[in-house]
Amino acid sequence: MIQFNFDQTADVKKSIMNTVSQLKGHYAFVVMFEDGTLAAARFHEPLIVGIGKDDYFLSSDILGFIERTDDAIYIENRNFVLMNSSGIQFYDFEGSEVKPQSTKVSKEFADAYKGDYAHFTLKEISEQPDTILKAGKNDPIAMEKAIDLIKNAKTLYITGSGTSYNAALVAKYLLAKHAKIKAETILSSEFSFSPISIDQNSTLIAISQSGETADVLEAVNLAKKSNAKILSIVNNSMSSLVRRSTHVIAMNCGPEIGVAATKSFTSQLAIIYKITEELCDGCIGVDLKKTSNMISKLILDYSKIQSIAKELKEVTDIYVLGRGIHYPIASEAALKLKELTYIHAEGIHGGELKHGPLALMDSNVYVLIINPNDSTYDDTITSAREIKARGAKIIGISDKSSDVYDHWIEIPTIDETMYPLIEIIPIQLLAYYSAIEKDTDPDHPRNLAKSVTVK
Repeated sequence: MIQFNFDQTADVKKSIMNTVSQLKGHYAFVVMFEDGTLAAARFHEPLIVGIGKDDYFLSSDILGFIERTDDAIYIENRNFVLMNSSGIQFYDFEGSEVKPQSTKVSKEFADAYKGDYAHFTLKEISEQPDTILKAGKNDPIAMEKAIDLIKNAKTLYITGSGTSYNAALVAKYLLAKHAKIKAETILSSEFSFSPISIDQNSTLIAISQSGETADVLEAVNLAKKSNAKILSIVNNSMSSLVRRSTHVIAMNCGPEIGVAATKSFTSQLAIIYKITEELCDGCIGVDLKKTSNMISKLILDYSKIQSIAKELKEVTDIYVLGRGIHYPIASEAALKLKELTYIHAEGIHGGELKHGPLALMDSNVYVLIINPNDSTYDDTITSAREIKARGAKIIGISDKSSDVYDHWIEIPTIDETMYPLIEIIPIQLLAYYSAIEKDTDPDHPRNLAKSVTVK
């Protein structure tokens, strides 16, 4: 289409204007013309220009150029840019020149480096004792506004994609049990197809590490059409999601380079715990400092996990079992194993074995049992024995040993409500070391991108 329009006009600017007037749907594109001119246009998808000393960069995410420059221009919706040896010009879709403001990117994003770690993924797993303490920190006004939005909402919705959706499921559980607030969780990719209508004067909690996920942004746009308020939990403070939100709580976990979310997940959970604690007047007794110390010890004790990872090298199927608040962690665990090891993995509700999954259990299968010694323990042990009787090998994630486990990964004992922050850590490590054993790249899994900026 661009070539056709250029052939008709022999003018780069007019060919872009004619093209964007004909395109349907959401997009961001970059095209190079024969004379070396670069043109890029944005319509409801992220597009950022990096401004170097003698050069320019185009990306959907600042991590695409942060090692070269920390000056950025966030192109506005329905704008396009032309770059050539003479410089750079910005226009709206009607052809009028615009003068966007340059932004100095947060120093945190410029500090992305591996240090002494073999991979960013391992570095980011190891940072979690610190990042859960920084989540939502030093911004009491933002927390107060978030609490007001939730309390005054006619209906509360929570949305996210991938890992962020698993965090949303934990939020739904915590808010219902401790704050007595019901919330509807909706996968961002299903938002436009959901039979759930967004009530007027409701609040949507949008969870996203990058703040540029296309499905999340579309869900926000749909919610705003119903006059919903948007509370975002996001890591990138300069993202599209932040600009579309009523209020924002920052994860503050720094750049996450590894494609598989690790520290951003626990930062999301930490914020969710803080919100719930405020809403229920301190009924949980959240102690993130104590949790941080426990995570530090878990990260240092990885030799057994490395040994188990060697066994998983040739495995084709792994199932992860969890009940109650542990099911979202089972789902997140399965996602990490799929992303990093390319092993088929599936999270299973603990009580659903007899409704289908038990047929899959045989001697070729490994099953991770998320089973801390809490109110779910006895029922989950019973399920583990049923699995064991079919020949499957059991990996127990628990603070209590059992003869049913072929391998026991010990976690510390903590208040029942806080286990999700603890139990995900050894599974992140297991996924990482299993990827190393399988000689896959844990930082950049095949076919995946860190920020899914297109639908």
